[in-house]
Amino acid sequence: MPGYIGAGGVARKVKAVYVGVGGVARKVQAVYAGVNGVARKVWGGEEPFAYTYTGAHTESEITWEGQAYRLITLTGSGTFTVTSGSAAADIWLCGGGGSGGSGKNTSTLVRGGDGGHGAKAAQLTGHMLQGAYTVSVAGAGGISSFGDAVQSASGAGSGGGPGAYLRDGVTVTNPGDGESKYPFGDTANFYCHCAGGGGGGVDRGNSATSGYYSKGGGNGGSNGGAGTYNNGGGGNGGNYGGGVGSLATKTNTGSIDVYREAGAGSYYGSGGGGGAGVNGYGVSRGRGGYQGVVYVRIPA
Repeated sequence: MPGYIGAGGVARKVKAVYVGVGGVARKVQAVYAGVNGVARKVWGGEEPFAYTYTGAHTESEITWEGQAYRLITLTGSGTFTVTSGSAAADIWLCGGGGSGGSGKNTSTLVRGGDGGHGAKAAQLTGHMLQGAYTVSVAGAGGISSFGDAVQSASGAGSGGGPGAYLRDGVTVTNPGDGESKYPFGDTANFYCHCAGGGGGGVDRGNSATSGYYSKGGGNGGSNGGAGTYNNGGGGNGGNYGGGVGSLATKTNTGSIDVYREAGAGSYYGSGGGGGAGVNGYGVSRGRGGYQGVVYVRIPA
């Protein structure tokens, strides 16, 4: 935001301010003042920052670690154009979560579908916003990007829960990347993103063979963690928004009874739940992951 001083009874715009540091003149980039314990920008030596965006978005103000920020949330693809000034922004984005797999029921394999993985995320700090940027906000399984400045990667940010096998239950985990999925590391203003979906369960149907057990699928991972398998109810989605895994059994009339449908991912970057398998009867399908998001954070 510009500042003015009186000169000869006329308001003159201040174009630049310098201070001496170690005998050298240094240009002041911005001046902040404490207001109710929060740092707020009172002078920046330039036109105020303004932008337009052609896609779906919202804007709000948040406070983190004593600093006030403008938070621009981009939920649809579009063009982000700086129309005046410039700003040093932090950008965080994630891709779309993976879809859960359907259950399997063949002569050689009966199992639940794996939960969809949570998306990968990426962050860029202190990027000077200038000009126009083509923004891609990913659908399920896709990659998000903010121009050429930063983009997410493919692969598992958080692991989906593994689907259960009819015989010899799954004992391995489905790894994530181990990186925090709280935007900007801010746990006060954001939910955890990119949760994995729960794995689908399996039912032995009419099989009386020893070692063939009905099982729930594994739980989805959260915050960059792995999906995990347990031999209990299982199949829960990760926190926040991972889809639940499906559970099913046989009916007395020879059909499959899906008593818990797989859940779709329900928050940014989260994976969908896996479908169930019932030996000799059929399968249920997995559900889709949730879209990505792009956040632009600018000091207020």
